[in-house]
Amino acid sequence: MDGDPNNNRLPYDNRFETGNIDTSYATGNSFSKLENWGVAGTLDWEIGGGANLKSITAYRDMYWRSGMDLDGSPLTIDEPSFDMPQHQFSEELQVYGVGFSDRLSYAIGAYYFKEEGNLHDWVIFPGGLLMIDGPNDLETEASALYAHFNFKLTERFGITVGGRYTDETKHFEGHQHDTNGLTYKISGCNPPGADASLLGLPPGVATCQEILEFPSAAEPYRYFPPGVRTLDFTNTSPTFGLDFHFTDNVMLYASYSEGYKTGGWTTRLSSPHPTYDDELFFGPEDATAQELGLKMELFDQQLRLNLAAFHTDYEGIQLNSQIGISPTVVNAGDARIYGFEAEATAVFGGGFSFNASVGYADAEYTRLNNVGDNGLPLTLDSCPARTSNPNDACNLPKTPEWKTYLGPQFVANLANGGALQFNVDWTHTDELFNDLGNTEALKRDATDLVNAAITFKAADDQWEFVVGGTNLTDERYAVTGQLQGGTVRLTKSYNRPVEWFATVRMKTK
Repeated sequence: MDGDPNNNRLPYDNRFETGNIDTSYATGNSFSKLENWGVAGTLDWEIGGGANLKSITAYRDMYWRSGMDLDGSPLTIDEPSFDMPQHQFSEELQVYGVGFSDRLSYAIGAYYFKEEGNLHDWVIFPGGLLMIDGPNDLETEASALYAHFNFKLTERFGITVGGRYTDETKHFEGHQHDTNGLTYKISGCNPPGADASLLGLPPGVATCQEILEFPSAAEPYRYFPPGVRTLDFTNTSPTFGLDFHFTDNVMLYASYSEGYKTGGWTTRLSSPHPTYDDELFFGPEDATAQELGLKMELFDQQLRLNLAAFHTDYEGIQLNSQIGISPTVVNAGDARIYGFEAEATAVFGGGFSFNASVGYADAEYTRLNNVGDNGLPLTLDSCPARTSNPNDACNLPKTPEWKTYLGPQFVANLANGGALQFNVDWTHTDELFNDLGNTEALKRDATDLVNAAITFKAADDQWEFVVGGTNLTDERYAVTGQLQGGTVRLTKSYNRPVEWFATVRMKTK
């Protein structure tokens, strides 16, 4: 102690690491609440000639609030909270049916969607030095036309043709500002209306606000340029498919499809933007997918086997990039993913059955669009340097190379007409990365999860009782993670530990 009460502060360092992934020293925000209600109605008319007209109308109203203490300490380092009221309306009209002696099945429709909402960010950084208040007004209006036709050219061979046209308009105004005016304070030019001569400029040249490039004269702490911004998107996505039935129980198919994900705005600003520029929004993501597969039912339908190989190319893939203290959605570049899946269901008799699946995916970036992550440029060659394997490529996040599932089941019939059902399943997932830049410290290691349950089914099939457990081996792994370059902090959220449950289900007549 030096007698100065102004520096009696704890440093933010590893003293706040508990060594236990389920506990922390956090004392700040910790809540998540959702109020949600909606109504929907479906009307279906037979209009003759094998056709039906369907109307689907829906409305939803939501209010969501959430807050968290991300620094894991009793200090006010990073304590964001959010709230969002939102409502939406949708209407779909569809004509569907069959024709040409049931050789043709089709669906033709129109869709309309509108939503309005306000996303409010409130993020406090070290000691309240930076206090970002970010109300955001959003509105989306979208319409689409689509058609889908499947025609049997022969009893064994069919063709599928379809497409969707989408027209979407988005409106947005960002009101992000720093309540504490940190930019002014650290520059030494404060308050906003003061003369910029405080920075050594000649008197009368500019104010502090002007020289620091805050965009709104009426709101000197505002980051986002004032005014309602608009993004318009149109997209036409076709789909084609072929299917051939070798027998009634063996079918080969191939498909080609295109799709897109709409663009939007960056809402997590931490510095002023004097003009509206392309750093404040991101464009759409486009995908082109091909699939070849085989579906079979063998041995008198006691074995069902589905095989598929797939390939997808992405253009302008949307991913989260950590820019300083701001998690920001960017069009990172292009990527491709290819692989295969196999699924099997077998019934052995005597109450035994078995489900199994295996999947392989090779998912990599093919081009990176001048993107950075935590202040460092990310290139196709930089990812291996961040991992323990020099042969690694830049992998897409959340995409394991191998995933395997095994799920045996046994049903024992009881003398009273009821039954006992025993289930166990095992899932192996290869290692995967949780972020754009393949940060080693955020990697999820390979995992093996085991679940089990016992179900008693009543003889009248009106009720059942289930007891069981999930994650029985108590496998723990990182579900999400963030390397916060602006505060030199790494956080991870983990999956749930072993849990036990009991459930009663009843049917009403």
